[in-house]
Amino acid sequence: MGVPKVVVNDELSSATPAIPASGFLSGRPYSYRKQLGPSEIRLIRILPATTTMIRCKVITLRLSELEPYIAISYAWGDSGDKHEIELDGVETRITSSLHGALKALRRRKSPVLVWADYISINQDDNEEKKWQVQRMADIYAQAESVAIWLGPESDESHLAMHLLGTVADYEDSPNDVADIIKSLQWEDCIEATVSLFERDYWKRLWVVQEVFNAQKKQVYCGPSIIDWSVFEVASNAFDRQRYHLDRHYSGGTRSGNRYNVSSDGRTYSEVLANQGPRTFTDLKSISPIGKKSLLEALLRCRTKLSANPRDKVYGLLGIMTREVQEHFPPDYNISVKKLYTNIVDFIVRTTERLDVLREAIYFPLCTNTNNLPTWVPDWSHIPQVAGLNASFGFSASGSTKAKFNFIVNNGVTNKIEIDAIEIDKIHSHGIAVGTLCAMADYFMAFLHWRALLLEYLDKCGIAGQDHARAQDTFCRTLCLDHVPRTWKDPKQWTAVCYHVFASLITERLRYIPLDSELRHYATTDVGVESDARRRVLYQNCGRRMQGRCFCITQRGFMGLGTGFMGVEDIVVVPLGCSTPLILRPEGKEYRIVGDVYIDGYMQGEAVAMRDAGKLEQKTYTLH
Repeated sequence: MGVPKVVVNDELSSATPAIPASGFLSGRPYSYRKQLGPSEIRLIRILPATTTMIRCKVITLRLSELEPYIAISYAWGDSGDKHEIELDGVETRITSSLHGALKALRRRKSPVLVWADYISINQDDNEEKKWQVQRMADIYAQAESVAIWLGPESDESHLAMHLLGTVADYEDSPNDVADIIKSLQWEDCIEATVSLFERDYWKRLWVVQEVFNAQKKQVYCGPSIIDWSVFEVASNAFDRQRYHLDRHYSGGTRSGNRYNVSSDGRTYSEVLANQGPRTFTDLKSISPIGKKSLLEALLRCRTKLSANPRDKVYGLLGIMTREVQEHFPPDYNISVKKLYTNIVDFIVRTTERLDVLREAIYFPLCTNTNNLPTWVPDWSHIPQVAGLNASFGFSASGSTKAKFNFIVNNGVTNKIEIDAIEIDKIHSHGIAVGTLCAMADYFMAFLHWRALLLEYLDKCGIAGQDHARAQDTFCRTLCLDHVPRTWKDPKQWTAVCYHVFASLITERLRYIPLDSELRHYATTDVGVESDARRRVLYQNCGRRMQGRCFCITQRGFMGLGTGFMGVEDIVVVPLGCSTPLILRPEGKEYRIVGDVYIDGYMQGEAVAMRDAGKLEQKTYTLH
């Protein structure tokens, strides 16, 4: 095996305890001498390790006269878990996470100059925070290097660092990486890497711009130091090995005495391919210029955590265009409602599109504590499902531009008028699939949804070829019309879809009787290996069913949309929106329910029918 690219810092003493969640500290005894100006920053000089207690000096420098320094990127940690350091001769309490980072960087014989937001910014001074937050991108970009502190050595993290170094060595040898994934000898290292990729650091929003703007990055974990490029290369290698990861580390599969599910409820395969460093990878594709960059960044960082809901916007300014930065200067006195409403206003006006509205997600149900209008996404909430975003390639409104009007009363924007083409109303819908799903959840939803369809077809007297075509449409809807290339023929995909569901139900839920058609498909050879059925089901249907339910409209169209939908809800295609939306009448106004896939209306068909006089365009007031 290759030599792992890991360095052990022999100047370090024992590591500090692990930190659970992020949060702020208050009431520190340290007193800042003066407020920083717009062109100043504070640096921390870590003095040599001549005593057990970490001793530091705080210095203020102008941006034009900076000395070489290291910027620390870390998760703040639990505000109740504190350690003391000496700051300008004063014993000061800081989070264990920052204490561990300072300890990791401290040297025995020479001082180290660093920047760390908790000390370098007076967190109790909103005016200073305003200026410093605007400088964050420059602070990390101008640093000699950025030290990424993942925390102390724990959960066999040394094995994870070894695995990452080895996989990076085999960057150009995919077969060797595949052999590692398949080998039982590497299972402990795989499990340790999953734990490392789920540490708090990767969940923190502020670290996004810190990593994004850094010129040189090194990762510290306990006494180990590894170059950031090793993390990137290894993570990308895992992404390219999704097939083998899914086969050997998918949920429900068992290795020894443990199931391959992480502490966050994800499969090992999902964590290795999508979490950790991979949560930063997609940011590289955000256009540095372009009108859609703000919405793209908000979506890709939606699962990141911040203590202040305003920071879901301000924490991303460092990767935004100058236009966005100037439009949203950090203001911690503005209400969350006004800030989030201004975000929608800016995105809609600059892009002339309404795609941002579909990000107002209401299933699974959540409580809106900021009194937002239904059309304003709550960026402080981390939904367990995603909207039908650009990755699906939908273009329901064709090339139309949004037609809208923001309604302002007494200086407050609570309503928006939009023009949309009405397609139909919801006639019936099936049970909604949750987000923490076992295979049985998909099975039961499939059976209920199909029974709903068969009952509808029976009532309408649909039989023969039309009946078969309806079932083809049903299977196409389950995968949001993203049928795998192997089975592009509708009947082929129907056979595969019915086979994987029916055969797995027969094996796992033996006492649930199936009708003769499903029993036939359960035993039909469709070219799918037995151990590949679960993967085919989850990748093509299961993950798209999460948070959604099957529906039939009054005119017989099939769809898959938000689990929040109800009978008589209206399905519309807003001008300038890539997917249909579901609206619910409330008096003379409407609330947004969520987005929906409607088979046959995802590529501009509604616009063509409007132009032909077959559908009507109306104005809807959303509150």
